[in-house]
Amino acid sequence: MNKKIVGILFIVLSIIISLKNLVITGNLIGTSTINIFNLIGTLFFIGGILLILVSRRNLEGLADEGIMLPSEAAARLNSIAGREKILVVDTSYVGAFSRIQVGDLLRGLGTEYSSIVVPDRVLNELDRSSKVKGPIDVLLGNSKTKESESDFKKYQNLARSYLEKSGKKRLRDELVPIILGEKEPPKTRREVEEMKKETIKIMGWLKRERYDVNRENIIYVLNNNYEVSDTDVDVLASAFSEAYKNPKKDIVVAEKDRDFEYAIDLIKNGGEGFKPHDVGQRIHYSTPYRSVA
Repeated sequence: MNKKIVGILFIVLSIIISLKNLVITGNLIGTSTINIFNLIGTLFFIGGILLILVSRRNLEGLADEGIMLPSEAAARLNSIAGREKILVVDTSYVGAFSRIQVGDLLRGLGTEYSSIVVPDRVLNELDRSSKVKGPIDVLLGNSKTKESESDFKKYQNLARSYLEKSGKKRLRDELVPIILGEKEPPKTRREVEEMKKETIKIMGWLKRERYDVNRENIIYVLNNNYEVSDTDVDVLASAFSEAYKNPKKDIVVAEKDRDFEYAIDLIKNGGEGFKPHDVGQRIHYSTPYRSVA
């Protein structure tokens, strides 16, 4: 149940307890001496106020982090062109919201969304992650998976070929040999700044998580978090699968990782050795971040 609603119920309950504890003597209306009911009523009142404040702070936290509110995310998804649309969801997008917020987002989707597709690997990640375990039952009622299709492997290979060109993957391939001393650092200022910025980000994460900030741990993060994951491949492969099976529908990939935006731009417009794909104009990207710059 929503913390704000529980908080309001607590406050109402505290008022009821206080009224029940009233005593009437002549023209005076007041409470009896301090007793257990007064204490319980006070505790419910304080608890209700705290729950309301926490619920408000959670919403403010979303805004501070740059994550949209559910209503805003739904509005962005609805604004993407297409009379009929299919939504393909990744773990990172769902994980940006709480269980209740995922429900609010789904209820805010327009009727042009005929279905929601959640790949099996995404469901597995949601199931084993305590942070995002909640949204699973919300999504299951609105989803279907595609891994059982006989030609899904073809779409996986196609998806991986695009994701391999993503910025994070390229950065990992360039930065690890430099850290190991196997390759000279880049000479252009732009490339140096990009690698410096990413290295500082990794060092900050290691420090926050209380790991040693050293070369080995930086390389470990690059090798395990900057490679193209099988889950990412399945998400984009699902988008291709749906696009081919539904030639009159637009496919929207809900994804937090902005590398997907780059991969989908390649699918639409070509580049990196790719020509614009024949289904590219019907595959779209949507992030939970407010700014898409």
